[in-house]
Amino acid sequence: MKKYAFPLILFVLTALPLGGCSDKTADEKVTSKNENLMLSVTVTGEVTEKLEGKPWFFCTHSSLGDENRFDLTLKVNKKTFEIDFPQALGPGIHPVYGSNTMSGLKAGNAKMYYSTDSNGKTYSGEGTTGELTLNTLPENNGDRLTGSLKATVMAKDYSGTKIQVEVVFDVLAGLQTMDECK
Repeated sequence: MKKYAFPLILFVLTALPLGGCSDKTADEKVTSKNENLMLSVTVTGEVTEKLEGKPWFFCTHSSLGDENRFDLTLKVNKKTFEIDFPQALGPGIHPVYGSNTMSGLKAGNAKMYYSTDSNGKTYSGEGTTGELTLNTLPENNGDRLTGSLKATVMAKDYSGTKIQVEVVFDVLAGLQTMDECK
């Protein structure tokens, strides 16, 4: 084993620096990384918290109304935000409903969901009202999904507790995002 140790160490020391080679400057690397995905969620009311990060972004074909739907989900430390809406909505302002409501289950509607470990509740119930503003929608890989959401979201447990949610998103559609929705 000892006779192989020196060549192995020499290989590791020379090969490791090659993995980080790039023609991009440090500023370009940061910019391109930040351009990929961004979602910010601010919650007030029954709980107060902020989530920011890289969401999952998919387009799936749903049997619900036989339509393609975008799904944007962010999970941070046992807190989950999700918005799901038809690809066909188009730019503009659209109503949003709780995902556990009859309106939220109808084809053609946008629905949202928020759960938190702060008080152990899920917010997606009846009485949820809000607006989803879509500025741009992706049609191909590399296109952006941009917009915002403002909603008052009722607890799923019918306790009457509610939160206010404000969301801003600017997400780049990747290959996996658009595969099912072509």
